[in-house]
Amino acid sequence: MGEVSSMSNTDNITLSINKNHLKEVVVSNLSSEMLTEKLKQNNLPVEEDLLKQINFKETEIKLLENKIVDLQNTILILENDLELNILQNIETIIKQEEFLLEVNQVISNLEMKNENYQASIIKQTKELKKINEKYNKLKKSKLGNIVIKYWDMRRKIKK
Repeated sequence: MGEVSSMSNTDNITLSINKNHLKEVVVSNLSSEMLTEKLKQNNLPVEEDLLKQINFKETEIKLLENKIVDLQNTILILENDLELNILQNIETIIKQEEFLLEVNQVISNLEMKNENYQASIIKQTKELKKINEKYNKLKKSKLGNIVIKYWDMRRKIKK
């Protein structure tokens, strides 16, 4: 059993020969055409079954490479979609936060108005109590009672 070492290292091939027949071929980065050429250069027999297997494997490798490229493209598309979705989600969150700020501002304004109304109601209630106290004092006096009846009649006439 001898080894053929006349091939270059870049071809990455190892041949084992027994009785002028190719027993084993380990190939990487070498096409079937290149292998056939190397075998013929070294006066070695070319086994068609082996070449068919190599061609089949080359075809499988090309199909797998195409699948890898397709998967890489799919990954890129998914990454882009994911990035777009993330950006859209961020945009939506920003819009929601802006809306919440506006809502909080409206709530704050309403609370201030409510406080102003409550203060106004308290003030008016105090004024009404004072007026009511004066009315009650006026009603207790005879002259005040006459004035009240006069104003009541006048109001009825206007209606």
